Amino acid sequence: MWSFNGLTNGGTQSQLFSADVPPTSMFINGNTGGTQSYNASALAGVDGALFYPVNEYGTEFAFTDAFSVELFFKTIGDQSAVGEMQLVLQSEGFFRYAVVLNEGGEGNVRFAINDGLGVLPLVDIRSVSCRNFADGEWHYVLATYDPSAGTLGELSLTLSNEDGTSHVATVDIGAVFPGFAGLPSGVDSNMFIGRNTFSTLDDPRTFLGVIDEVQISSGIVDAGDRLGAIGSAPTPDPPPAETILAHWNMTPAPGLPDPVDGANPLTLDVRAAAGEGVNQGISCEPAEDDHLWMFNGLLNGGTLSQLFSADVPPIAMFANGNDGGSDSYNASAIAGVDGALFYPVGDYGTEFAFTDAFSVELFFKTFGDQSGSGIMQLLLQSEGFFRYTLVLNEAAPGAVRFAINDGVGVIPLADLSSRNYADGEWHYVLATYDPAVGASGTLTLTVANEDGSADTTTVDIAASFPGFAGLPAGVDANLFVGRGTFDTLVDPRTLIGLIDEIQISSGIVSETDRLGALPGSLLGDMDCDGDLDIDDVPAFVLALTDPVEYGIQYPGCDINNGDVVNTGDGVDGRDISGFVALLLGP
Repeated sequence: MWSFNGLTNGGTQSQLFSADVPPTSMFINGNTGGTQSYNASALAGVDGALFYPVNEYGTEFAFTDAFSVELFFKTIGDQSAVGEMQLVLQSEGFFRYAVVLNEGGEGNVRFAINDGLGVLPLVDIRSVSCRNFADGEWHYVLATYDPSAGTLGELSLTLSNEDGTSHVATVDIGAVFPGFAGLPSGVDSNMFIGRNTFSTLDDPRTFLGVIDEVQISSGIVDAGDRLGAIGSAPTPDPPPAETILAHWNMTPAPGLPDPVDGANPLTLDVRAAAGEGVNQGISCEPAEDDHLWMFNGLLNGGTLSQLFSADVPPIAMFANGNDGGSDSYNASAIAGVDGALFYPVGDYGTEFAFTDAFSVELFFKTFGDQSGSGIMQLLLQSEGFFRYTLVLNEAAPGAVRFAINDGVGVIPLADLSSRNYADGEWHYVLATYDPAVGASGTLTLTVANEDGSADTTTVDIAASFPGFAGLPAGVDANLFVGRGTFDTLVDPRTLIGLIDEIQISSGIVSETDRLGALPGSLLGDMDCDGDLDIDDVPAFVLALTDPVEYGIQYPGCDINNGDVVNTGDGVDGRDISGFVALLLGP
């Protein structure tokens, strides 16, 4: 490695090197940190770089096949807020691969490669850890590219920390970066360490810290040749104490400007639940904070009076102390322009990409009779490939449809079309998928109406949609509210109306956690006649032994009225004693 720099006489040994080296415990295979590390921050503010001179030694690091990069780094104190800092860059100008700090978020480490044709696969350690790696502690980096793994290759990034913990993130290139053409052949320029370029005028991204023990290997470095020890994974956070993942009250986020140009998020997740750790997205906000954002083509992003309405559902439609707040979201405000109200997966993670039971609740109201206005989206999980959807007018004019998608061609759905729900009145929707009921699970769709009535349908998936393979694992795109896509040219299905109080839960939401009131929702009232008496016994037995048949014989009834013990886990044998106790009374 050579150094050219603008320091006086090229700098002194004490300027360019430091006696601070990684602790021996971070090494394996007999390696150590030696006596000195390279002080990259010595070049801050002057031209220069520590580099591998291609013209002197050749282009052996211009990999087109598998390779590995290892190094140790430590910032001088907390440098998470100072902007991007380069650890390694192969080839100034056109970069072939790079390891950089703070680029994907404050304290993040990013490993990226470049096919030279505009596709730049990358992996962020912040996708699996919200730790600040620009924290003044030593960290060991192992970055690998393996073109034989996954689809079009795989990137892997490991960070092992001075405290003995480690984090590993991998990316299937073909799945996330389709079109990647592989690493190109060609002659690279110099490789840089702790700097992006020689000139201070060209965004040098000088690393403010020390770097030690850099090792680069062709192929995937063998464990016996690795420099650093891989620590243990951090102890995971405990599972959520409740199933409710998000509750959006559709009130503008505090402090939004008017117009709202550039204001993200637009409406906050107001659910009060803690102890869920952090999201698996690059924002690293607490998992209890899942906000909705807005991008749109309105002038300056639209005004608050355009995007929100004071028309909210009447208090009689709510349960458990909930209400409609002060505002609802006016989805029709963006009819005719690009845009959407959405949950940004890239920032908060894919916690709504359910593969097991889940529940969706929301209130909606069209502007007058919109039954003849074509299909209108209430909610869509994942643009492009949809995982589940709530849609108006698709099954029939005025009908509500709940559908899920196994990704291999079977799309179970539940329809309610006994009345016109696009009638200009408020409606509460409760949609659930329970894979534990029946051979392949059930869909249940309930709509409670402003006039006090309610309609329910339960669909036995195996009976009506044979071959359903279950909800697939995978990474979804964003969740959309009141719209099917950003682009007005791709059938956006904009709702001409209002949406309020959306709640999404993993599992089947319990009666005590539900947003909306359902007629006949009296605990133990299994025949939904408003009374708890001996007539409820046969219905309870049926709910216990054949939930699908219960939904058929008692349409409009809430089977969860029988979930009287450990509410939220469905009707099972543990509820028998509680049901009997309710019948006998105090």
